[in-house]
Amino acid sequence: MSEKRTFRGILYSCLHCGKTITSEQMALMLEIKCPHCGYRVLRKIRSPIVKRIKAR
Repeated sequence: MSEKRTFRGILYSCLHCGKTITSEQMALMLEIKCPHCGYRVLRKIRSPIVKRIKAR
């Protein structure tokens, strides 16, 4: 994905068409589905930041 991520909220990606949907767009819809193709399977896009935890 070559899209710039300036949005600070949660991003979802449609598994069928691959378009990116924001959580605000999802809140406007009555059902959880892609607004572009209508597919109902979305996955949450992970943050590119990796959290490292030091073991004790």
